[in-house]
Amino acid sequence: MSTLDCITPPNPSGLCMCGCGKRTKLAAQTINRWGHVRGHPVKFIQGHHKRRSSPDFIVDEETGCWNWQGAQSNGYGRRRKDGKVQSVHRVVWEENNGPIPEGLQVLHHCDNPPCCNPEHLFLGTQADNVADMISKNRDARGERRGNSKLTEADVRAMRRAYARGNVTGVALAEKYGVGKAVVSTVVRMDSWRHVL
Repeated sequence: MSTLDCITPPNPSGLCMCGCGKRTKLAAQTINRWGHVRGHPVKFIQGHHKRRSSPDFIVDEETGCWNWQGAQSNGYGRRRKDGKVQSVHRVVWEENNGPIPEGLQVLHHCDNPPCCNPEHLFLGTQADNVADMISKNRDARGERRGNSKLTEADVRAMRRAYARGNVTGVALAEKYGVGKAVVSTVVRMDSWRHVL
């Protein structure tokens, strides 16, 4: 008798343990951390282990947002519908308003990615989304970019020093720890245009 013969199958019924009533597949290999035993039914159909008895979203009384509590990707709620994983806010839009026209996206008035309140959603193009982001000062530019070596104060000081003519681009590059090309784009206002 092998060691595996002594192991009690983790799912003797072979039905998905989320309660959907569907049969699960047999484990191709033993994976202890998931409770899989080779040749025995796995506990859940893929994706079903995320099912929970708690509500799918929690209402934020202050903002009115319906914050998705299930799976997320980049902050946006995700759920399986029609056999594929989709963004929850798109699914909610379609359930309330019908299909999303070609070339349009579902955008948030509230700027809260996990929100799935249909009253907070509207249709727009990618350009509308970018314009909305910029108008609300949410774009990652300047020192808000994670990899920025310069601050707005550095940029202003660099431009003043260069305009006075008492320093070279090479000296500024060494002082601020950036390349000469960066200094060139900063002093010509090709980059950091939002800093005056």
